[in-house]
Amino acid sequence: MKTITTTLLCVCLALLASGQTYYLKIDSAHVMKLKNGKTYTVKHDGQEEKLRFEALAADSFRFEGKSLHYKQITAIRNPKRKLLLDLVAFPVSIGSCIGLTTIPISYIKGYFLADTDMILTTVFIFVGETLVFSSTRNYLGKTKKWLPISDLETLEWGENT
Repeated sequence: MKTITTTLLCVCLALLASGQTYYLKIDSAHVMKLKNGKTYTVKHDGQEEKLRFEALAADSFRFEGKSLHYKQITAIRNPKRKLLLDLVAFPVSIGSCIGLTTIPISYIKGYFLADTDMILTTVFIFVGETLVFSSTRNYLGKTKKWLPISDLETLEWGENT
């Protein structure tokens, strides 16, 4: 049993350590992490293509069977942008925006009925809706779906072995 556990642990560690990671500077605030052996969706020459990344060398991206200069690549799909989060974030942001419009009516109703519980509930709902709205809009606004590569003046990158 110990032999099997040790073997599995060694295989897992080897798989985790085998991929080299490259860090590509997109702008002053954003850095993209590219991992050796991972598949990325790339826009180049007017088409979208899924390519398996191998390495960065000088000003070129080396994919399996293809090498592209960074000016040839229009954009790379952002790996931080997830489909599930997109499917949740759009309706939640719209729903919370609509929910925020009902807050003043509920607050005024509680005020004129002298109902402290209604007023406090309205304030807590307002704070919750504001947090939900700001977090979803922040995710949608700051996490771009496509990261432009050809717009970069120089390709600044580093690697982590």
